[in-house]
Amino acid sequence: MDDLFALRVNGLFLRREALQSGYDDAVLQRGLREGVLTRVRHGAYFPSAGWAGLDELQRHVVLAQAVAASHKTKVVFSHQTAAAIQGIDMWHPDLSQVHVTRLGQGGSGRHEAGIHYHASSLSPADCVEHDGLLVTAAPRAAMEVAAESDIEAGMVVLDAALRIGVPFSDLARVFDDFRYVRGHNRLQLTIRLARPGAGSPGESRSRYFFWRHRIPLPILQYEVRDARGNLLGIVDFYWPEYGVIGEFDGRVKYDGLLRPGESPADAVVREKWREDRIRAETGCLFFRFGHNDLREGTTATATAKRLRETLERGRRLMNGGRHTPRDVGA
Repeated sequence: MDDLFALRVNGLFLRREALQSGYDDAVLQRGLREGVLTRVRHGAYFPSAGWAGLDELQRHVVLAQAVAASHKTKVVFSHQTAAAIQGIDMWHPDLSQVHVTRLGQGGSGRHEAGIHYHASSLSPADCVEHDGLLVTAAPRAAMEVAAESDIEAGMVVLDAALRIGVPFSDLARVFDDFRYVRGHNRLQLTIRLARPGAGSPGESRSRYFFWRHRIPLPILQYEVRDARGNLLGIVDFYWPEYGVIGEFDGRVKYDGLLRPGESPADAVVREKWREDRIRAETGCLFFRFGHNDLREGTTATATAKRLRETLERGRRLMNGGRHTPRDVGA
């Protein structure tokens, strides 16, 4: 089946393409039984070896590619699907269906064969091509997701759009198209809370957490330097008036720190050395937390209490003269 796997870069092929190449359904069924093939949707197949190594978002993109290959009319991918295709981070998105909008057509939305057809009148200006697929442009895709999300998930996707280079002015412009959608007031608050500088979904969730629990807002992505101006590190959050540095810890963060030949444990040790050096140079207190600490309910309440106590301890130490962090920035 190597000839079928070669039809597209990732190995995806359609049943009709297999039949045109001289294969029959019996061969496809044997490929499924033997674990060589994975059926991603009706009439679309993918090499199982590659499928096993894909995460949820990557599998959703493959599913969108299968829809594009099998669709008879031109469609544009939108909402969560467009965001996934363009690498815009989301928080727990619903990927159970591929989201599609027909160009130049309004009417009512419908669900069919795992596809959500949205009722909208997109113009060509709303769309871009990404990796061979037609999608709603990043500002609109992010706003489509945010419009159907709660504030926390909406902040994650809007922050992510800013992180990949979408100007805030573009988000504001697209927001005007959503003034009459359900949940407009929630979306209006979400876009007001969106900020550049969040390096990951975890950091966006942290900012929601600060807002939700009335924690003073920190400086994001702050450069910490020693007395000679050498960069010691860029911290996630910095409260200069309290002498406190905050760091969000997530698996993605430590995986991203890996150097050739290192294990995640090596990255954790290096991060600890980095913290110790910053602490010694600046005199700041550190507060670390992760996704589990932000779970709404008693967990988030306890985390907020710990953070307030850390901020208050830093303030007391500063006021008492025992803790006077110098200016740690550039």
